[in-house]
Amino acid sequence: MIELLLNSIIPVASIVLLGFVSTKLNFFNYKNGIILTQFVGKIGVPCLVINIITSIEVSNLPWLIIFGYLVSEIIIFTLAILIAHFFFKKDIIESIIIGMASAFANHLFFVYPIAKFEYQENLVLPIIGVIGVDILFLVFTIFLLDTLNNTSNNLKLILFRQFKNPPLIGLIIGLFFVNTNFEMPIFFQRTITMVSDSAIPCGLFATGIFLSTKIEENMLGISFLISFLKIFLHPLIAVFVIKLLFDFSFELSKTTIMVAAAPVGLMALTYSSTYGVRPEMISRAILITTFLSLITIPVASSL
Repeated sequence: MIELLLNSIIPVASIVLLGFVSTKLNFFNYKNGIILTQFVGKIGVPCLVINIITSIEVSNLPWLIIFGYLVSEIIIFTLAILIAHFFFKKDIIESIIIGMASAFANHLFFVYPIAKFEYQENLVLPIIGVIGVDILFLVFTIFLLDTLNNTSNNLKLILFRQFKNPPLIGLIIGLFFVNTNFEMPIFFQRTITMVSDSAIPCGLFATGIFLSTKIEENMLGISFLISFLKIFLHPLIAVFVIKLLFDFSFELSKTTIMVAAAPVGLMALTYSSTYGVRPEMISRAILITTFLSLITIPVASSL
């Protein structure tokens, strides 16, 4: 566990710390973080998804483990929405954003690079499968938000708009090359690889920038709720579903449990401003869960 912390988690966390310190020294600011996040979300993530999908054998993915994780994620997502709406009296749009923050982990920019450092391909595959499923879950969530936020109720227009979602575009392009006889041009492959290599450090650095921002005290309750659901309850539910209900060994499912024990992802932060939700409570939850994940991820890996 100590070796994992020193050799795999610390290098990843150090880039987050670098973004945090650089912002405290006024080298960067919150607006720079937004720009980096936009690059990562709209350009980096689609390229990274294409690169990942075209480099693995999709048929080898452990779909039952991935489905078990999805079940645990939906439970957390639903529970967070209900608590935010009925206990904290948040409107349904803000409650869904809180549900996103509580359920969606930072797997692409945190757990995935750690797993690549530490584990063989068969244990990295579940993380790749979870990333793919989460893209579809994200599309569903954005469709739900657009439907609730749209007064015209033009469902066809809202549905068509989802195909402009950059991660979904990356997923479609990747699956196209995997399931057809078309070979990816070398220039395109190299471009995708270079952008992919830049996406993870940029995403981690942007996380550090957001962690340096202050938050109003009246938002701390939501931050603590998100942190508790994401970093403590989600791993417990994932263990229950994957190990006890589906009877998978911890050796095969440890990286999936690591995803459940990972910090809050950037997706809720990225979309919060789009739907008029203040991002400070999510950025503070990212701060809390990032520090706590230095304990929870090694614990999950040692199961």
